[in-house]
Amino acid sequence: GILTVWDREAFSFTMMSGALMIVDWGTILLTVGLVALYVEVSLSARSSAAQIVNHVFSMIIFIVSLILFFIVPQAGTSVFFLLIMMMFVDVVAGFTISIRSARRDFGGSDHITH
Repeated sequence: GILTVWDREAFSFTMMSGALMIVDWGTILLTVGLVALYVEVSLSARSSAAQIVNHVFSMIIFIVSLILFFIVPQAGTSVFFLLIMMMFVDVVAGFTISIRSARRDFGGSDHITH
């Protein structure tokens, strides 16, 4: 495979168990991605016209990233793949939460009663 900057060690430290924890730049990027995913999903609960634009941009970024993953050799890494999976979760969760919020706002229900 192609070694990228994400494979390089950012820092390391010795844990209480004596094990050496090596943190590479890819792990740092994934951690930042997870925090960003949390922020995006928590902001999805708001229903406004700006959120619709946000969902559209999230979808565009996901599609472009997926294309890059397949056609750019440097993007064909497990780190980039996991970032794409986070983008996918962001897109699906954003639309799901928005739809549920809209149902609640318009008096619908999330379940079927018999």
